[in-house]
Amino acid sequence: MRRPTAEELGCLVYNSTVGRLNCLNDVKARLYLPVTVFLGVLIVVGTIGNATVCLVYCKRRTRVSSHYFILYLAALDLVTCVVGMPTEIADLVLPYTFDSPWACKVLRFTHSSTIIASSTILIE
Repeated sequence: MRRPTAEELGCLVYNSTVGRLNCLNDVKARLYLPVTVFLGVLIVVGTIGNATVCLVYCKRRTRVSSHYFILYLAALDLVTCVVGMPTEIADLVLPYTFDSPWACKVLRFTHSSTIIASSTILIE
């Protein structure tokens, strides 16, 4: 199946750059719809699962190193589900008009640092 061009989708009929960019964003959003839906499902399942793990392990009275390991890993994964994955969805849906450089830097830093911290915890 061949992909439709911007001309076939009517993106070239806009006289403004903003209209053209919004149309191209819509084209990309439709193209990445299965990925976006899958990430949305992962966000919901990951948030519910990791929040449950955090609640269960915070209420336990016994403090063993393995409990801290699981708790920290679940907390970092929860941050990834709440901050990192929505950033990826925004990047997929708005590749041309995501116009917030500071938000992009902060969110990418948070996403990267939580993944690095999770990997470090798993290695040690």
